[in-house]
Amino acid sequence: AYTGPDGVSSSRIQIDVYAKTYGEAKMIARAIEAAIDGHRNGAILRISLENETDMRDPGDEANRPFRVKQDFRVHWRT
Repeated sequence: AYTGPDGVSSSRIQIDVYAKTYGEAKMIARAIEAAIDGHRNGAILRISLENETDMRDPGDEANRPFRVKQDFRVHWRT
């Protein structure tokens, strides 16, 4: 039976990686994912990658940065 709140909360964190080349942006994004996806420690119950989107920002072709947007879900205990 439901007995009320369990003290667990969930938040979404967005990380945006910008770089001059697609390869650099993906390399940095992979390093971030490796460092925090699956992380658990103390009040942090779990961090998990939910979504990743590759894109380029607006602007002239020569100066448009490449961007990788990562959405992580963080489950934590209050």
